[in-house]
Amino acid sequence: GPQPGQHGSMVLVSGTPEVVEHPRDEDFNLSAATPVLQRRVEMFQWREVSIGDQVHYELDWSDGWQDSEKFRQPRGHANPPRIPLHGRQFLAGLVRVGGFALDPVLVRALPGSEPVAPDPAHLPANLAASFSLHGQYLTTSADPAAPRLGDVRVSWQAVPLQPVTIFARLDGNRLVPAPQADEGPGYEV
Repeated sequence: GPQPGQHGSMVLVSGTPEVVEHPRDEDFNLSAATPVLQRRVEMFQWREVSIGDQVHYELDWSDGWQDSEKFRQPRGHANPPRIPLHGRQFLAGLVRVGGFALDPVLVRALPGSEPVAPDPAHLPANLAASFSLHGQYLTTSADPAAPRLGDVRVSWQAVPLQPVTIFARLDGNRLVPAPQADEGPGYEV
């Protein structure tokens, strides 16, 4: 007769994620044994800080690009054109928990975050010319202790390989979200 689970019953599976195909950030030639690799790109740039009706400007590392044209006082606080690189999320090609392959939606839901140390030796030549290692960051700063306007720094975070429990629908040997239920996303991690 039919095997239990073939009709998409909900199951509870516990275990430490097993990463079969590592995610890879091709731009920086970086890969890690993690279900999810997250690249963060920051630029040292002017930020507008409003406190009440006071506004002031400070140079700081900031995710994404601050459009200084939109500042209340753009004069003297012009940011460089937008950052050439963007933050991105890279998923492992295959992640299993308890022997079951996880649907990408479940992979993205895995919790936690830890820094990944970049290896400048593996950088492609075009980036090796402009980036150097400073702590957990690759940075374009000539002097990382004294960043200048327009400097960029890149860091990576990984989802740690730690025990998780997943409640999801069994589809053959894959765990998938159940069809959208009123009470939530159709899975729990």
